[in-house]
Amino acid sequence: MRTQLPRLGRDLGVIIGFAWIAAVGTGVLGDLMPGYDAHAYWLTRSGDLYGQAHLGTKDTYLYSPAFAQLISPLSALPWTAFITVWTALLVGTYIWLTGPLAVPLLLLWPIPFELHEANIHILLAGMLVVSERWPAAWAFGLVTKVTPGIGLVWYAVRREWRPLAVALAATAGIAAVSFTLAPDGWRTWVGLLTQSAAVSPSTPSLPVPLLPRLVAAGLLVAWGARADRRWVLPVAVTLALPVVWVNSLAVLVALVPAARRRFGLEVRSRPVPSAPALATAGTGLPRAS
Repeated sequence: MRTQLPRLGRDLGVIIGFAWIAAVGTGVLGDLMPGYDAHAYWLTRSGDLYGQAHLGTKDTYLYSPAFAQLISPLSALPWTAFITVWTALLVGTYIWLTGPLAVPLLLLWPIPFELHEANIHILLAGMLVVSERWPAAWAFGLVTKVTPGIGLVWYAVRREWRPLAVALAATAGIAAVSFTLAPDGWRTWVGLLTQSAAVSPSTPSLPVPLLPRLVAAGLLVAWGARADRRWVLPVAVTLALPVVWVNSLAVLVALVPAARRRFGLEVRSRPVPSAPALATAGTGLPRAS
């Protein structure tokens, strides 16, 4: 039974996830329809990325032109199709990260709030886990919220120059191609980041300015790198986000895979019976030695 519990927990999470995706796709949620943040991503289809940009307001797009270009095949879909696919991406990433803990963690308000608002915090959590093997994944954080790049201090302190170079090269390559396609968009975005740094959000957030949070996050990563404590990365990235909303804490689900391994909550595949076992199954006869 103990070996079956992780599988049962994961499967229950999958069932609830499919139910949520179906509810989004069919529109039965009505006024509760999710996607407050994702709607800004969908509106990049118009090509006017920063015309109505204002921190903390609906439909404000603050990421680089590169992200808008990367999701352009998805944003070309009608809104209902877009938010259904986007929700499926978030739910899939969440279940992949949390496994048998998917349902219990929904009791923590930042996570269902994030799944409803449909921001990229869960995807940032996925980035942190994937980057352990593929450092190029850091490019996602750098071309969206930018400040998650504080995590690259990990490689610098540990003198792991190859993964640092891979992460920076991947980001530079994406930015170079994107700039070639939309140079004006990049100039506008850089100016917008400068202006936004001095603007206070109109909705509740962590009331600590970005600069001291960045310094604290950098010191935390440096300490974690020296002490070989990788758990500091999700904490530091969350602390370093441009604005820390309630749902920003969903980045911390990046801590769950390591916790699952530590406490034996991995979902293991069932062993495939051998041919002799299949042949004698149900006969009561012993297998030949």
